[in-house]
Amino acid sequence: MQNRVAFYKPLQRQPLSGRIGELMPMGSHPFTCFNPDTVRRMSSRYGVPVDDVVAALRDASGDVNVATELLEQRLDIEVGFGSYGLVCLESYAPETFCLVSYNLPTFASTQTDEVLDAIHELTLSAAELPLDTPHDRLLDKFLNHWTTEDDVPCGAMLRAYDMTVQHILLLPFGDYGVQGFHVLMPVKEGTPNIGVAAAACCMDLRTGIHNRFRFHVERIADSVSEHVVQEMLHYNQSAHLLRQPYWFRPEYSVEEFIRFKESLLQPSASIFEMRYAFLFAPQYGLPHYRNIVEMEKLKIAQHRYEKHYEDFTAPGKWLTSDNAQLQTVAASAGGSNVPGGAMHNHTNDPASIQTAMETRTGPLRRTLAQSMQAHGDRVFNRFYRNNAH
Repeated sequence: MQNRVAFYKPLQRQPLSGRIGELMPMGSHPFTCFNPDTVRRMSSRYGVPVDDVVAALRDASGDVNVATELLEQRLDIEVGFGSYGLVCLESYAPETFCLVSYNLPTFASTQTDEVLDAIHELTLSAAELPLDTPHDRLLDKFLNHWTTEDDVPCGAMLRAYDMTVQHILLLPFGDYGVQGFHVLMPVKEGTPNIGVAAAACCMDLRTGIHNRFRFHVERIADSVSEHVVQEMLHYNQSAHLLRQPYWFRPEYSVEEFIRFKESLLQPSASIFEMRYAFLFAPQYGLPHYRNIVEMEKLKIAQHRYEKHYEDFTAPGKWLTSDNAQLQTVAASAGGSNVPGGAMHNHTNDPASIQTAMETRTGPLRRTLAQSMQAHGDRVFNRFYRNNAH
């Protein structure tokens, strides 16, 4: 029996080196760690020491806009255009998640209602972009050939608010499945879909979902989205998604979380494909992914070897129905007087393979049919000379 190991243990995160490693040693709380790429980028961009960047990020609890503002105040530096940014997530009528990241001119503009409304409008119109647009043409099409609902060119609207668009990601829903998403640190109460990062996750299901379970399956997708964002912000995606320590219970891997939830829903939903995308504000300097994960269907041995029935011809020990420890007599195949013998009637028959999934009535019925056929054949031969006419 080659069973694959059911669940993978999570891969441990790698310790960091240098000054960043001293500031964020192994075992420190995840919220005090930040992706070293972000730290190095901010440090080199503003010409400030790593210590100050980490301190600012910790005080801002990971919000890059607030951290930049803090650095500006504390160290009295001038930050240029493109030091502030936001990400907006929309899921719209054509059933597509749309994530767009924007560069903003000032810290104040990240809080201004007019700007947020404009971002909302622009993202809604970006969600209408055709899915088959090549990735490198998306931005060009959006800026130069696309308009908002009120027929204002998107490029003109961006210029009016002194914004630029950095990335557009489109993630279509599947044919049959559930969707979840997470927006990191929404700017305001009224704009829950605009924050410093966003992720979306679509899970395609093998089976239907009872309505009573739909909420739970959607929560799986939400949790995976949140995990991806937090993991990328505070560490990075060095290990494959399924092998990462799950954000909310690091002793388990993400795969274990998904499988565990799946097993709770078992008759109801099993996931065979997961597509996820995430996008950070440009200031983090983090990559954006759109990824697809195939989930192998887990089978325990009973299912893998097609023993999902009570197998009357194969009791626990092959030759005794009473599972006797000591087999003194080999039970002859066609049935005999030994304790297991009755279980082995009809096993000489070449067709007995077919009987494995039936109870005793199967073999009996087949024997009867064979007997009647044989009798008919004999009568036919003897009295009718094989002449049907």
